[in-house]
Amino acid sequence: MNRDPSLVPPLDALALLDGLLDPFFIADGEGRWTYVNGPAAALLGTTPPELLGRPLLEGFPGTIGAALHEVCRLVFQTGQERRFEVGCSQTGLWVEGQARPYADSVAVQLRDVTERRRTEERREALLAITRALAAAGSPAQALQATLELIREALGAAGGVFWPLPQEGKGTLPVQRVGLNLQLADAVLTALVQEAGEGPDGLFLRQEDAAALAPKPSVQALAVLPLGPEGERRGGLILHFSQDRSFTASEQEFLRFLAGQLTQTLRRLEAIEASERVRQALDQERARLWAILDQMPVAIWIAEMPTGRLIAGNRAIERILRHPFRASQDTEHYSEYVGFHPDGRRYESSEWPLARTVRTGERVECEEIEMERGDGTRGFVQYASTLIEDEHGNGPALAVVTGVDVTEQRELSATLEQRVTERTRDLLRRNEELAAETAALQAFARFTELTGHETNLEVLTQAAAQLLHRALGDGSTGYYELQGNLWKQGPWDGDMEPATLNAAQAGFPADLPLFAQPAATREPLFVDEWRQSEHALAAHTPEYGALAVYPVTVGGKTIGQLAAGLRGKTRWSERDRAVFRAVGRALSLAAERADLTRTLNAQKEELAARSRTLEAFAELGRDLRDPELQADPLWLVRRAQEILLATLPEGYVVYAEPEDGLWRFKVQVGDLRNSELQAAVEAGLPFESTRNLWLPWHTQQPFYQDSYDTGTDGLEQLTGHISATATLPVLVNGAPRGVLAVALFGSPNGTPRHWSGTDRVVLETVVRSLGLALERSEGAQALAAKQRELEQANRDLEAFSYSVSHDLRAPVRHISSFAGLLRRAVADQPRALKYADVIEASAARMNTLIDGLLTLARLGSGEVRKTEVALGDLVEAVRVELAPEAGERQIEWQVADLPTVRGDPTLLRQVLQNLLGNALKYSRPRDVTRIEVWAERTGHEHVIHVRDNGVGFDPAGESKLFEVFQRLHTPQEFEGDGIGLASVQRIVSRHGGRVWAEGRLGEGATFSFTLPA
Repeated sequence: MNRDPSLVPPLDALALLDGLLDPFFIADGEGRWTYVNGPAAALLGTTPPELLGRPLLEGFPGTIGAALHEVCRLVFQTGQERRFEVGCSQTGLWVEGQARPYADSVAVQLRDVTERRRTEERREALLAITRALAAAGSPAQALQATLELIREALGAAGGVFWPLPQEGKGTLPVQRVGLNLQLADAVLTALVQEAGEGPDGLFLRQEDAAALAPKPSVQALAVLPLGPEGERRGGLILHFSQDRSFTASEQEFLRFLAGQLTQTLRRLEAIEASERVRQALDQERARLWAILDQMPVAIWIAEMPTGRLIAGNRAIERILRHPFRASQDTEHYSEYVGFHPDGRRYESSEWPLARTVRTGERVECEEIEMERGDGTRGFVQYASTLIEDEHGNGPALAVVTGVDVTEQRELSATLEQRVTERTRDLLRRNEELAAETAALQAFARFTELTGHETNLEVLTQAAAQLLHRALGDGSTGYYELQGNLWKQGPWDGDMEPATLNAAQAGFPADLPLFAQPAATREPLFVDEWRQSEHALAAHTPEYGALAVYPVTVGGKTIGQLAAGLRGKTRWSERDRAVFRAVGRALSLAAERADLTRTLNAQKEELAARSRTLEAFAELGRDLRDPELQADPLWLVRRAQEILLATLPEGYVVYAEPEDGLWRFKVQVGDLRNSELQAAVEAGLPFESTRNLWLPWHTQQPFYQDSYDTGTDGLEQLTGHISATATLPVLVNGAPRGVLAVALFGSPNGTPRHWSGTDRVVLETVVRSLGLALERSEGAQALAAKQRELEQANRDLEAFSYSVSHDLRAPVRHISSFAGLLRRAVADQPRALKYADVIEASAARMNTLIDGLLTLARLGSGEVRKTEVALGDLVEAVRVELAPEAGERQIEWQVADLPTVRGDPTLLRQVLQNLLGNALKYSRPRDVTRIEVWAERTGHEHVIHVRDNGVGFDPAGESKLFEVFQRLHTPQEFEGDGIGLASVQRIVSRHGGRVWAEGRLGEGATFSFTLPA
């Protein structure tokens, strides 16, 4: 028995209380234990004797003892029974009970409701977690909320969600609540993996947790896997700061929460995936509508099976000029107004989309006249069809498209109109082609004739006949301009006698009927001729229509083809085409005939020229004979023979004026009149013989196609002469004589005329004769010059011999006797001085003789030309002149010099003279500057030598290159006056020139040229 003897119930009641399963105790008025049964002591973890007499506050832990003490006090004071439920947050212990008065004490019966309270708390926590999971918008939010609520429900120090990577899925984020669990990532991963090996999770108390977390902050762990086995997404880890065990209900609670969280994560991930799909779908839908809005075709989309219009693109407003109008079903399609071809309005059920929705009909290319939003009307072509559900559950949508064909219909109408007009044009063109065919046939027949016929009269007659046959009743004629009248020549057809007489007599050239085509070179067609204003209409009433075609050659109207129609008053296209074709063919034939005549004339002229040139080529070969060149009259005779061979029968004479008469120097051909021959041989008066005087005076040819016998005053002697031509023979631009050609008349009396070919031959021969005479005179002058040169060379050779032998001997004698004299008067100073003068003069005389001989040889010796490098030659001369320069300060400036063709010995002498003079005449200068350079001008090289010496007076420049001419005295500068003359002669023999420029005291520049 566990009781206080002073405060105990009766014996039978105590036995009953000790047998209770629920805790029971009795407390006195001071709140001390007076009775405690076994279950009550077990609840507190002690025995009844240890509790008796002690205050309630010491027995129950924390807030429970205070709460029970307060309950007992109230019951004791009030004497009323009280029910209560109290708990301790530190221990988690919850009890409920009933306290009632018992004698002077309070009897309290308790029941341990800790498990119930925990179950309720877990239920509340589960409800809160469920609401939180339902409200979570993402996996991270769900994990965070779950950790917070579980930690609070179980009193954990902290929690963490640790993810595991899973192939094919994204990794969830790490989430932490409360105190941070200070474990390595590898340890956390290992815990989650171990917990995931089974379905129950992992629960560790202090002794197991210490091995993982040595720090005392972790006394217990609970690890719950998330996700089905084999697909673990991670785990929830709860850590506790106090050691504790996990009841079966707590473990089941945690596993349930883990399963619910797994489902929530799946749901949220599915929602996120669905949202991504939805966003992608929205983007695709936006793109689709953007595409549809850009399409030129109006599109309506309706739901099946109601036909409710749910969407339409922007083209609807552009085509119908009002925005898309939604309709609930096909009965409301009447909001769109359309009309049948007969004007009836479309009923709702008649619209293509309505028929497609109701019956499944596929409508194609149905045109409906629509009333547009702005009140106007236009045509729209509709096509509608069904769109099947993607799962094969039947039609889901119906679509109709509309194309604005208003402009197309207008264009079609315009096209039909144009086709009609084109058809009429083609029919008219066919008529024109038929007429053109007839014209071509006529042209073909006429072309066959024009292909070989060049006689214009034959051609015009054929054209008149062809036109008459082609045009029918009427007449055709060809007119030529004779003076101021257009006269009809060849004609064909029916002409009234009066009209024929008038046409052959001629019509005035200024008559518009003929003047207009002649001026414009375009055909003139006159319809309704009788009513026209033409002057001839009243005189030719037999014609109903008239036309004139100008025939042109080289752009000039040479004739006109006229045609009159009797039975017609208008020119049809066919008749016009035939008339034009024949007119064009006649013009082309006339052009061809004219061209043929021109070509024949040119051919004859060319042949005559060729014969003349051949003859003169032979004459040119003959001119190489010196004996022939010396006889000018022989050249004249040859020219006359050439002319007579190329002209008809006649004669040719050549005359020159002498002493007031024309003297005939050469004659070829018989004059056929002895008296005329005698007059010619005696000579004819200079001025009165006009046939010769005119060309002599004018220096131009004088032609007479019909010789006027009074021209020369020989009327009685020249009756047999038909034509004459007289031409001046010019030598060096001045008349030398006159060549006269006379042609006899033909046996049948036909006069002869000077053709263009004849004139060309005559003028060519005379011009060539003048040139030949010039060459002959030149050859004679050259021969005379050659003879003079040969004589000069012989004289020069004789002079050289005389100088060498005749002059040198006296000079040697003078020099020898001067030496003897010196020895004879050795004691007479005055006589010795005279002897010195005699010897010096003899020496100078020898020098002059050497210079003359050298100059003579330069003019007669052969020039042997080779390639000469002037630069090397100048350098060699500089070396030779070095001793002469001595110790003087000399600045040589020698530029690049060309290589030329010349005699190297002679060119060396030129440079020796020029460079030697430059050294000599610059001797007074402290510093001598000598420049040598060259330049190319055209076909020659110019070489310059400049010095800074004493120069020369420009007035004496002309004497520089003359023999023995010097501009300085021997006392100033030594020399013999031969050097520059030698330079000029050598350069001249090389085909060059030499000159000098200078001023006194300013130096001099000597220049010479050589062919390049």
